[in-house]
Amino acid sequence: MTFQQLEESFESFERGTPRLNAIRDAIRQADEKQDLKWRFWFRYDHIEESIFCGDRLHALITFPEMLQLYDESPTLQEDGQIAHSLLICFRWIVEAVTEFPSISRAQIDDYFRLFRKRLLEQGHSLNIYHHKRALYYLNVDKGIAAREFARYLQTPFDSVSDGKAIGADFTAAYYLSIGEEEKALEAARPVFEGKLKASTLPMATYCDFLEYYLLEGLWEKARDIAERLEPRVKGDLYFLDSIGMLLSLWAHEDVPRGIALFNAHYDMYLASKNPWLRVRFATGMAHLFARIRDDALPLDDVRIPVNDPEPAALLASGDRAALSAWATAAAREQAAKFDDRNGSRYYMDLVDMLPT
Repeated sequence: MTFQQLEESFESFERGTPRLNAIRDAIRQADEKQDLKWRFWFRYDHIEESIFCGDRLHALITFPEMLQLYDESPTLQEDGQIAHSLLICFRWIVEAVTEFPSISRAQIDDYFRLFRKRLLEQGHSLNIYHHKRALYYLNVDKGIAAREFARYLQTPFDSVSDGKAIGADFTAAYYLSIGEEEKALEAARPVFEGKLKASTLPMATYCDFLEYYLLEGLWEKARDIAERLEPRVKGDLYFLDSIGMLLSLWAHEDVPRGIALFNAHYDMYLASKNPWLRVRFATGMAHLFARIRDDALPLDDVRIPVNDPEPAALLASGDRAALSAWATAAAREQAAKFDDRNGSRYYMDLVDMLPT
C-alpha cells in the first residue's frame, strides 16, 4: 500500500481514537522510510483529526514535531502547499492551547506571538491572529478583546482566515460577551438562515446564544435555542461543551430530559482529555444534581458507571445532597484551574449562574 492509499484508508476508521491510532502508525512508517513530505502530511492528518474529534491533547503533542520537521527542512519550506498548511495547523493550535489550564497565559501569548510572526513571514493578513486572540480574551480581559476585535474588523480575510461563516459566529459571540444581543442576532442571521455554512455551524452559534440566555435567565429563548441545538450535538465529543450547557438548561426546565442527556454522555465526559470540554460538562452536571437535591427528585433513572466508584456509590446510597456536593466540587475544581490561569471568575460564575 502506498502512503497515498494509506492516507485514504483513514476514512474507514471510526472518528477519534481508532483513527488517531491509525494515523500515528502511518507517522511511524513514514519516519522509518524517511519520506520527508509524508512525515509532514501524516502529522497534519493527526493534528486535524485531534482538533475535530474534540480531544485536542494529541494535537498539542504532535504540533511541535511538525514544526521542528518544517523548520529543519528547506524542501518543506519551499513547498507552498506545505507552508500554507502549517499556518492552518497553527490556526487550530492557538485556539487549542487555551483549552488546557496547565498552559499559562504567558505561554499562550508566546504561541500568539509566534503565530503572528509566521503569518507576516509568509505575507498573510493578521485577520486570523486578531480573531483567535480576541476569542480567547472575550472572557479573560474585555479590554484586550475589544482592541483585537476592532483590529479584526479592519484587516482583510485571506486564505488562512477562518472564513465568513466562522467570522459571523465569532462576531455574534463578541457582541453577546458585551451584552449586545441585537447586534449578535444581526451578525448570526446568515448562519441561522443557512446562508453561511461551516462544519461546526450553526451548532457553535446556537451554543453562544444558549450560554447568553442562561446567564440572563431568559428561559423561553434558551429553550427555543436548545430545541434546535440538541439534535445536532448529541453523541458528538466535539460538542461536549454544548451538551453541558444543555444540562444547565434542563436542570431548570426539564430534569428528566437532563437526566437522559447526562446518562448518554457521562462516559464521554470520563474519557475526554480536553479540560475545557470537561469543565463545561461538569458545570451542567452540577446544576442538574443541585436541582435534583433541591426538589427531592428521584434518582431512579440516573446512571453512573461502576468504573467511577465515588459517584456510583453516592448514587447507590440515594444521598442526593452528597451526590450534588460531589458534582459541584468536581465543577468548581475544574473551573478554578481556568480562572486561576486566566485571572478571572468566568468559569466559577458559570458554576454559580443557575438560580434554584
